Amino acid sequence: MLNLDISIAGLETFRQKFGDVPDSWVKTQVVKDAWQEIHTHFLQVERTLFSSQGGSGKHGKWPGYGRSERKYFGYKTAILGGEAQYILQWGKMGKRLGPSLFERSHADHVFEVSPDGRSASFGTRVPYAKSHQEGTNYNKWDDTTAPQRRVWDPSDQDRHRARQIMWQAIWASWDQARRDAFRAARAARARS
Repeated sequence: MLNLDISIAGLETFRQKFGDVPDSWVKTQVVKDAWQEIHTHFLQVERTLFSSQGGSGKHGKWPGYGRSERKYFGYKTAILGGEAQYILQWGKMGKRLGPSLFERSHADHVFEVSPDGRSASFGTRVPYAKSHQEGTNYNKWDDTTAPQRRVWDPSDQDRHRARQIMWQAIWASWDQARRDAFRAARAARARS
């Protein structure tokens, strides 16, 4: 299984910039909603990564089939014909690995948000995903290791967008709580 854990680490920086922020001001549901939006963003990032054969990722296009993968490529070509060219996919958009990372409803897709909303896990239950990610994929066809093909490789821009989504949610939650507190204080003063 390839599991990607992401957490909110910037809350202390936020407090330093904007003063002490009570935890109750950063509403759990708002942060959970932000994770949903980040999840949707990363589903598209993964779909683009697979359709570009790794080209949209930070580390660039996946290596083609090498000498060590000739037998596998021959087998795949015999079954799929021209669609065998798509690395890590059986057909243009694949059947298992790719869809498990870019289709929310896929049986092997993983997306979980912690109860307090401070962390989320994205990933896949496909057992060989980690081998491709790390370049340790054992090639059963001729006892070699296939090259690294990162199945999780968001660009810096993609990562920035995810941080931006979360910061906007935290800011909006904090700002709304601050306004509510000021209104409550003003109402209390007016009653006294």
